[in-house]
Amino acid sequence: MKKAKLYINVDVQEAVVQCGRKQAAVRLDKKPLLWAISKIAPKPRAIQSISVNVREATFSGTRQVIATVNALAWGLGIKTNGKRQMSAKYSGEPHINL
Repeated sequence: MKKAKLYINVDVQEAVVQCGRKQAAVRLDKKPLLWAISKIAPKPRAIQSISVNVREATFSGTRQVIATVNALAWGLGIKTNGKRQMSAKYSGEPHINL
């Protein structure tokens, strides 16, 4: 089984996922990140590492990416950005309206 590196770039509400030459973009407010990963990753077990770059993402988008990547890395026993777990760095406070 060929090993693959997964690259995820998040900017505002859009995530671009790349694995080898395949690439998929997803709006995080419309579909989950895992949907894009499943479209391009050959087999989950083939992923050897995950590299994530979160730029100015929304609070909810950041939470979704961190949770998905950490769960995937934990389940596969691989590292994210060279660490066992990725921690969130939010660009601002959540906007919660009642």
